[in-house]
Formats: sequence, structure tokens, C-alpha cells
Amino acid sequence: MIPGILESQRVSVSDSDNANVTFTEEHKDTPIISITLEPSSGGGDGTTTARVSAVTLTSTTIEFSSKFSGYLHLHAFSAA
Repeated sequence: MIPGILESQRVSVSDSDNANVTFTEEHKDTPIISITLEPSSGGGDGTTTARVSAVTLTSTTIEFSSKFSGYLHLHAFSAA
């Protein structure tokens, strides 16, 4: 698939076990999601992992393996 719609977001997260992110672009197909975590300085040992638990045309839910504070970097891409 060649992506026609691509968006990037840097979402601030504070001591949470999940994040709900609303897309800024209008996806016509369910987007593929890529995520990376940027822990806040002094915000734990860096062992928190994340997974995509739900995706719709308008939003996604990301779950963390433990309470997380820092930034969630998210890319969503879909066909045009």
C-alpha cells in the first residue's frame, strides 16, 4: 500500500495507562498506526511498552504496560 494520507502527532501523556487520540486527517480506510514513546526526564526506568488496542476511521486507543508520563509519538497512514 502506498499511503495517501499520513499524519503525525506528539501527544502529551501524564501518569496514565492509556491514551485516546483523535486523528486530524480524514481517513477513508482504517489507518495503520505506528507509535513510539518518549518518557519524561526522571519519569521511570523506561520499561513501559505500548500497544494499539483499538483503531477506527477517526481515532485510536493506545494502552501502556504501566503508568506512563511523557510523549506518545504517533503516525497514522492510510490509502487515499
